Amino acid sequence: MNERHFQPAVIRHLFLLGLNAALTLAFDASVASLAGSIISGEDEGAALLIVLALAAVTALLLWLATAALLRRLTLFCRTPELSLSSDGIHVRCYRHGFRVLFTPWFPWQEQRIAWTDFRGCRIHQVLFYDVLPVRKSLFLESSGPVVEITWGMFRHSVARLQAEILDYHQLEVLRPAGESARVPEFLGLLFRTPLVFSGPRLGRSEVPGTILALVAAGVLFCLHFREFGLATALAAYLSLAGLAIGGGAAVLSRWIRKTRFIRLNSEGLSVGPDVETACLIPWAELALVRVHAAGGTPSSLTSIELRRRDGTAVIIRSFPEAARLAAIIDPPADLVRQAWRLIREGQDPVAAARAAGLSDGQPEIGN
Repeated sequence: MNERHFQPAVIRHLFLLGLNAALTLAFDASVASLAGSIISGEDEGAALLIVLALAAVTALLLWLATAALLRRLTLFCRTPELSLSSDGIHVRCYRHGFRVLFTPWFPWQEQRIAWTDFRGCRIHQVLFYDVLPVRKSLFLESSGPVVEITWGMFRHSVARLQAEILDYHQLEVLRPAGESARVPEFLGLLFRTPLVFSGPRLGRSEVPGTILALVAAGVLFCLHFREFGLATALAAYLSLAGLAIGGGAAVLSRWIRKTRFIRLNSEGLSVGPDVETACLIPWAELALVRVHAAGGTPSSLTSIELRRRDGTAVIIRSFPEAARLAAIIDPPADLVRQAWRLIREGQDPVAAARAAGLSDGQPEIGN
């Protein structure tokens, strides 16, 4: 199995090292100039108190800057490490926190996470006024302690690191196990009777709501034009027209997704706008299945990525049943082996899948 190593962000550390040094020198020069101007004033007692206060603040900031410089220098002697292998994940990284600001060294943590103990990885970010990212971290979860990889520790972003780790886990660890369990052949037997997923349907209030918004916009435009003039009428019309356009766009997008065709059969997975133009992905060509869902969002915003062995991918967006579809077409290898054992004993593939726990209690499989 190929090993994967990630390089630390050396250039970023060099830039921050030079920036810390420049800011420290500039601050010291400005404080010395300000203190000299205060001492030359008439009130020597008040000037002395101000100088002492500035000296205390300068000492604190100088210590913080010096500690930051020393922390950056330690990164060139002991760089962070992240590697992926057949044994699992080896990570050595430094910790962040409020106490780190006052210490001239980084607390380090080192952990090896076996793939059998790997529970996934998630991204957590802190936004300034819900717009600008202030802090972004990748958390590696396992049966042991959670490891945090902060933004800028490695050359890759935390989103890229998450994608690389999940790709390696599924392509290099899980797929060989699936091939040994003959998962593609098992899916071909399971869906001899096709299973079709329908797209989202139109909401009951979307079409009438859009029509009412258009009618209300026209009525208000006529009334305001007669009583309040053209400017007020245009403002009212544009505000309601925006609501109507938004509702119409939602209806159109849902209608387009409603015509999406997703079908599982013995040959593979068919995806497309309709039966005639659907693209067939054979079971043997399906290399990776991944569900993308943002935290705290409705399930209707969930998407699923289907990647072929040649690297091309099909992404089905706004698919509420993405998690169920992923569980069906990417089953655990040990459960598939158990189902094969039941099939060899004479059971039907659908009954064997349910007995092995692969159907997850969904009666639609094979019906």
